[in-house]
Amino acid sequence: MLISGKINRTAERYLELMKAHGVPLCEPERQCLVHLCGIGFMSTLEIRELAMEVELTSFDCEGLDKTALADKLKAASFADLVAMVESLGF
Repeated sequence: MLISGKINRTAERYLELMKAHGVPLCEPERQCLVHLCGIGFMSTLEIRELAMEVELTSFDCEGLDKTALADKLKAASFADLVAMVESLGF
């Protein structure tokens, strides 16, 4: 298969994964994660460590329960975490 065909196939699979995965977030949780992801590019290791980053961050806003958010992220699959980071624009 030509490279362009492999890229198109991979892109199609990626888009389907993004539709099927993710982590539901309330607005305060979204704000916290945007703050943490604000560096721009998120490596796979940084994505995997988001729960720990939530626990360690000094970021706070009204309605944010960092413990609940960290637990939610710990329970999520890697595909869910990637889809969530993508939905946040990172």
